[in-house]
Amino acid sequence: MKCIAAATFLALASCSKKDEAPAPEKTADTYQVKTIYFTGTPVDSFIYANNQIVENWIYDEDDKAYRQKSLYTYGADGRLLRSVNYQNYRQTNMYLRSTDSIGWKPEKVIIYSVFYAELTGAAVSWDTTTLKLDANNRLALFNTKDTLSSGTGKTVNYTEWGYTGNNITTFNDVYYYSGNTSSDDFRYVMEYGKLVNPLYGYVSKNPILALDLSDMHASLLSQNNVTKVTAVGRNGENQTVTSTTVTGTDIVQENTFQGNSGVFKITYGLVKLPK
Repeated sequence: MKCIAAATFLALASCSKKDEAPAPEKTADTYQVKTIYFTGTPVDSFIYANNQIVENWIYDEDDKAYRQKSLYTYGADGRLLRSVNYQNYRQTNMYLRSTDSIGWKPEKVIIYSVFYAELTGAAVSWDTTTLKLDANNRLALFNTKDTLSSGTGKTVNYTEWGYTGNNITTFNDVYYYSGNTSSDDFRYVMEYGKLVNPLYGYVSKNPILALDLSDMHASLLSQNNVTKVTAVGRNGENQTVTSTTVTGTDIVQENTFQGNSGVFKITYGLVKLPK
């Protein structure tokens, strides 16, 4: 499902005129997000093919350049099969950094990763990551809520997403390590309006990209516009969110987050597709 599965708002025909046609549906399927900006700085830039995001270029704010890119391959069902990842932090040209092969199972996805040496290109390490999905194949849990012991302490480290309809309404990002008493605990409850998020649907079958975008803000994976973020627990702050739209549409172009620590904005660089 790489065509945007946005919410549809249908105006009802007037009851006073039997032959009056209903107003046309307003959808987000004529717009694609080409670049995401975080308070004016580009973060991710996308290249599309066949209504799928096939390349993601990641910007480095310190170097003022795109230093990473991922190439995505999908199966016949539209689900991500492979991600090939490059970077060039110390080299002139992009070099192969890692590959990810994706295995889809009932209510979980397994990511098999291989990492390569910068200069020789030899495989140097391997890793396997399991993401739990909900019944609708959306991100549900990354890592585990179990307490893991090591020689120096105990660790709890997980990210959890909860949904109401097609919107992420609870987001828990938890880290605790007893070895040096360090911890981060970001727990949020989010509320939404009725505007359309044009990015929704493009990432539903690409869990690697979904993780990347959720790190920026979990609401980027939701169908509608976030209006309020309420912190629950030790860290974080409450935020109100206002949205601006593409003129004459219900399509979100920018979200402005206002909290005690200041203001930040997430802006979509949008391109309208030909009909």
